[in-house]
Amino acid sequence: GRSLVAEFENQQHMVARLVHRMNAAKDDEYLKTQFKILGVARKHFGKGGLNRIKHTLPPLCFKYLELSRTTALAGAESRREIDSRNSGASTEMNQQDIVESKDASSKEEDKNEQDASSQEKSEDSEDEGENEQTASDKAGDNDQETKDKTEASKSDDEDEPKSTDAEDDSEVNPPAENEREKIEKTAPETSPAEKNDAPERSLEELESLVKACTAGSRKVFQYVHEIITALAGVITYQEVAMKLFLQAASCADSLELVEETVSYEFFVQAFTLYEDVADSKAQLRLLPVLIGAVQTTKGFGQDNYETLCTKVTQYAARLLKKPDQCRMVYSCSHLFWDDSPEVVSKIKPAESTSSSLGDLLGDSGGDKTDVFGDGKRALECLQKSLRIADACVSSSAHISLFIEILNRYVFFFDKGCTKITAQYISGLIALINEHLSQLSEDEHLELKTQLEKFFRSTLEHIKVKARTSPGKYA
Repeated sequence: GRSLVAEFENQQHMVARLVHRMNAAKDDEYLKTQFKILGVARKHFGKGGLNRIKHTLPPLCFKYLELSRTTALAGAESRREIDSRNSGASTEMNQQDIVESKDASSKEEDKNEQDASSQEKSEDSEDEGENEQTASDKAGDNDQETKDKTEASKSDDEDEPKSTDAEDDSEVNPPAENEREKIEKTAPETSPAEKNDAPERSLEELESLVKACTAGSRKVFQYVHEIITALAGVITYQEVAMKLFLQAASCADSLELVEETVSYEFFVQAFTLYEDVADSKAQLRLLPVLIGAVQTTKGFGQDNYETLCTKVTQYAARLLKKPDQCRMVYSCSHLFWDDSPEVVSKIKPAESTSSSLGDLLGDSGGDKTDVFGDGKRALECLQKSLRIADACVSSSAHISLFIEILNRYVFFFDKGCTKITAQYISGLIALINEHLSQLSEDEHLELKTQLEKFFRSTLEHIKVKARTSPGKYA
């Protein structure tokens, strides 16, 4: 029994490791060959039965995601090459227009100069005619002197010894070997990469490559969807399938050539599987995975992102136990605020003088159209978690939840979320002190000791932040 099951699992693990070694040769046909290899593996693994697909389909899914990244990156590089060439061509056209305008202006200036010079020549022609006679007389005297000098130089040459032809050739024409050595030394060396460079692709070829990569990425994600759906058909594999859907959604979201709808569809499938989970412990275990996957997305528009965030927050509020609800709701606050400097600089400061619990809870409404970088939605999640924590008084877990929420308030305040002000933090500290003083030492001595230690460490952290940024925590 057990030995056979262990042996079977070991065999399937070996097959799964083999999937990660299915790599085509890195040549021009790599993408097509790799796609065919994975297609053959997909057909064979799909016939393996329910006990085998648990081990073989997940690694095949990750191999397809790896191929999708490679395909999308190749298409993105081709697209950038097209954009750079188009921008370079427009720059050259602008430079050519500038050169043509300069040439036209220079021609016009030359024409003006020629007109001015012709006028000057006409004025000087009269003076030249008068001086022609005098110049001819002087030329005759110079010819006679030149003849005398020539005869004297000939007589001197006859007296000098003549050099041999070999000496003349050595001076005028140096040996060919010396010339070859000089040429070899001065000639630039050509690298093997320059010799073997492939010809540059034309714009038509690059555009066709972008289209092929886009279609290939879409086809790869289609097969990924089919593989994960096959796993989701088995109840015991639904948790694995949900995580694979989230992995595929994150991969599609990070690629330029992949449409936003592809990633959104994977998220929808993952949410559907989460809703089918009946075990409350499994829901609590999977919900942080959902929150993290949604938070790390970058390519969604405002509407789709807000829909995903709202859905996850609803799942958090529907958990079975109140403490679990509180922790998941304040974790969802990170979905509604971005601490990047560009977003923080655009947020207008808000003022608040809240000190009591009712003031801390505030208004439950909010502007649901502003998602990215909007601290108001994050504040609403924190206020909702405070209401849930206040309902846990009977279990004495509310004080611990208050301190956890205080840490979230400090985090957002320190990161520059202007919706979270110092008054919220001071009011929550006063609220925790009040509930700690009401906690009976006889009945909850150990619990009170732990809570006080937790609270003191939080206050010490706030003091450290106040020393580093005294103006903010004043």
